[in-house]
Amino acid sequence: MYKVTCLYGGTTYVLHDPTSDVLRIYNDQIETEDSKPGSFQFSVSYDHPHLDKIVGLSSDIRVYDGTEEIFRGRPVDDGEDLYRERTFKCEGELAFLYDSIQPRRELHSVSPLAFFTLLIDEHNNQVKNRGPIDKTFRVGIVTVTDSNNSLYRYTNRETTYEDIMDKLIGRLGGHLRVRVSGSYRYLDLLADVDTVGDQPIQLGENLMDYAKDTDYTQVATACIPLGASLEETEIAALDAYTTVESVNSGSDVIQITEAVNRFGFICKVVSFDDITVPANLLSAGTKWLTDGQYADMTLNLTAVDLHGLGYNVQPIRTNTKVRVLSQPHGMDRFFEVSKRTYHLSQPETDTVTFGTRIKQSYTSSSSKKVSAVTKHTEQIRQNIDSVIEKERENVSNIINQATHGYVVMDPNDGPERILIMDTNSIDSAQKIWKWDMNGLGYSKNGINGPWGVAITMNGQISADYILTGELDASLIKVGKIQDVTGKNYWNMETGEFSMSSETKIGDETAGSVISRLSQAEGQISSEVTRAETAENSLYSRIVQTEGQISSEVSRAETAEKNLSSRITQTAEAIESKVSKGDVESIIEQKADSIRLKADKISWDSTYSSMSNDGTLKCRNANISGTIDNVSGGDGVRVESTGGNIVFYYNNQEAARLQWIYDSAGRSGLQITTNGLLTFRDNYNNETGYTGTLPIGDGYNYSIKVRNGIITGWS
Repeated sequence: MYKVTCLYGGTTYVLHDPTSDVLRIYNDQIETEDSKPGSFQFSVSYDHPHLDKIVGLSSDIRVYDGTEEIFRGRPVDDGEDLYRERTFKCEGELAFLYDSIQPRRELHSVSPLAFFTLLIDEHNNQVKNRGPIDKTFRVGIVTVTDSNNSLYRYTNRETTYEDIMDKLIGRLGGHLRVRVSGSYRYLDLLADVDTVGDQPIQLGENLMDYAKDTDYTQVATACIPLGASLEETEIAALDAYTTVESVNSGSDVIQITEAVNRFGFICKVVSFDDITVPANLLSAGTKWLTDGQYADMTLNLTAVDLHGLGYNVQPIRTNTKVRVLSQPHGMDRFFEVSKRTYHLSQPETDTVTFGTRIKQSYTSSSSKKVSAVTKHTEQIRQNIDSVIEKERENVSNIINQATHGYVVMDPNDGPERILIMDTNSIDSAQKIWKWDMNGLGYSKNGINGPWGVAITMNGQISADYILTGELDASLIKVGKIQDVTGKNYWNMETGEFSMSSETKIGDETAGSVISRLSQAEGQISSEVTRAETAENSLYSRIVQTEGQISSEVSRAETAEKNLSSRITQTAEAIESKVSKGDVESIIEQKADSIRLKADKISWDSTYSSMSNDGTLKCRNANISGTIDNVSGGDGVRVESTGGNIVFYYNNQEAARLQWIYDSAGRSGLQITTNGLLTFRDNYNNETGYTGTLPIGDGYNYSIKVRNGIITGWS
């Protein structure tokens, strides 16, 4: 018996009760679908006592089958016809995940559980206590895994629902399910449906429609799996990849013997770009073959749920497995319910749809498609103890929520092994625990394996993921060591090393010593930063491009006093620069020149030197050009043309000395003066010279001088 309630303003109102003549809805239909919000549409008359409590986006609408809640959502659309009949359409509660936006982030080396938890926590932070409806969820069971259990993801302002469907289910497979337990609502992320119904679908009873289409064009009985690319290759012109040779008896080919016997040897190459460990690659390649690289079979079934017609059987719900039997079609296996419709007023019209693409394979395995796409922000820190506790809580949820299972002693006469299965048939069971003298193992692909989790009698443990608080071992062989945040890691295969800013290095954190090596197209850059105080920090950087190498070291002591040095090298020149605040010096060297720029330049060598104040000393000098010592309007200038010596006084030429030649080829010193010319007798310490000065060579002329002044000539 179905019942519909409406929670509005903190009070719950009954909208539909089959035992009441007043509280009724009609023209109703509920659709639930795997990993989708679903919908509920219904009509009410204008005189329904609680019509005014159905408010768009504000009312919490719930539908119960007995005590079991089968739908929860909110009104998103309503209309009214000529007779004032109101029709409402509600969207399921998974649509709440459309209301939150994930920020820009870059996440490294996170598990599917950690990434899913991060998305749900962000959603809850945005919607909690903000509106009339509680739109928060708790993280429930998470069984979706990655081949390396290490995801690299971006979030970039998408809705939470879009990120879950694209970056988890879209790439790793799985099912998103809301589960109610007590007063809490959990979101489960399931690799496989974990509930098996006891109501079979049988031709002649409740099987209404059946369609099947088989295609053999994609059959492969063997494959060559290729993992991540390798840096070294035996053939220079060809890329090299991780293969399974080391763990597959020296062969890079995996085959299924029974399939080869039936169809022949048909081999294909398959790529798993994110797998670096050969053992993991072998598992992925085997799973690819057994996942139905034989014949694809499209199956669509439509059936009636006998529970709604009063039969004493469990109801059929979305995200459950149901056995389907049809002898004329040779069908007897379990299928997942992909869609379910309910009609509260006419339960005889309820239907169940199995719209799935299954694979005919020798291990009856379910198809999972795994791809890794790299997309950039900051990862939320996680404490290692809390992450382990979260994983343990998830494991506990997985175990505690197991409500179905069959224990089989095999064989019945003198059992040699114990089987715990999701069905009571060894041939049809997919999830199987097997325990015998050789060990304990779990397979999700049927009785023939492969066994993803195993403990063997020789002491080996095989598992995709091992959760432990402490590990004590004499030797650990790994490809990558990392902490739960993904920020501290060491990749043993590539040598890549990363350390978070909180990591302790002696008495300091790595945040005070930051190093980074980045490589982009056309550039390699390495830098180291040491932040001692807010005002005092050290920084060094080397950048290499196709045509240039640049190195730089700087020290910020105060806001006004910054020290830095830089060397830039190109094919044409080398330049070094040192600066302190606004003062700088530069040396630039080219093939044909050297340029110096500084406030002070000095050198000291064996034969020459120059001090900071500009004093030049040398043993010999050959100077061309003008020598100028005129300062403040007074001084001497030696001109480059003619070797003239010119004396200046008050910025005016006072006298000029020059060596001249006459037409006969005779030479002499000529003095040209713009003022009084005086002579001194320094030997007699006289203030002025008195006497005669001969002029010329062979002219017998003299200049008469008295007290340093020329008085005539003779």
